[in-house]
Amino acid sequence: MEIRIQHAAFRRQLASVRITLERLIKQGASAVGFGAAQMVPTLAYHMETDLGFLEAILDDNPARPA
Repeated sequence: MEIRIQHAAFRRQLASVRITLERLIKQGASAVGFGAAQMVPTLAYHMETDLGFLEAILDDNPARPA
């Protein structure tokens, strides 16, 4: 039961981050992501977004496409 409670809190927190970012962007703020590693798709999945609101995702690995 504790795991379900913590998972629900995790989902609420990520949803709150997404909503806040989207609101700030609508108000004219710029937003970029950093680090296009394997974590980004997982983060996007759990935030229930494609991160399309970001202007760019920056990566320190020059081998990754921009």
